[in-house]
Amino acid sequence: RFWAKVAGDGISFAMVRAGSRSFSTGELRTDKYLKRNVKGAAKNGLDVGVYFFSQAITPEEAVEEAQYLIEQLDGLSLTLPVVFDWEQVQSDLDEEGVSRTQGVDGDTITDCALSFFQTMEAAGYSCMLYCNGETGYFTYDLARLQDYPVWYASYSTSWPNYYYGVDLWQNRRSEER
Repeated sequence: RFWAKVAGDGISFAMVRAGSRSFSTGELRTDKYLKRNVKGAAKNGLDVGVYFFSQAITPEEAVEEAQYLIEQLDGLSLTLPVVFDWEQVQSDLDEEGVSRTQGVDGDTITDCALSFFQTMEAAGYSCMLYCNGETGYFTYDLARLQDYPVWYASYSTSWPNYYYGVDLWQNRRSEER
C-alpha cells in the first residue's frame, strides 16, 4: 500500500537504499527492505534506482561494496542508476573514538567512487554520484568524475546552490515528509 500511495501522490521515481558499510567495523549490510521496496515501487509504475551508503577507505573496499551490491540486486530490475553515496561520518566511532573514514583524502575517495562505478558498469548498471556541498567542493576531484550524473543534497535552500550541474536534487529529509 505504501508504494501505491507514493505513486498516487504524483511521485514518479524512487531511490531506494540498497545497503551500507558500517562506520566503525566496515561490515557490509543489505537494507532488509531492499527487494520489497524496489519491487513495490516498480509495481506501482515508479522508475527505480538504488544507492549504497559507502564507507570505503580504499578502492579495493569500493570494489568489494560494488560486488556485494551486484549480488544483492540479482533479479531486481532498475530503471535509474546505482548511486555511490560516500559521506564523512563523525558519529559512530570505534573504541578509540575514531571513525574509520577520518583522514581519508579526497583523491582516495575519488578513486573509490571510480572503482565502484567501473565494477557496477561492468555488470551492466549505470551509475550516479551522491554528494553535498562539502563532499562535492572539498572531497571529490570532480574533474575525474565529470562523466557521471550528480545527485546533490542541500536542505536549507529553495533551489540547488551547487555551482556545478545537478541531475537530481534532494531538498529535504525524508523524516520531514
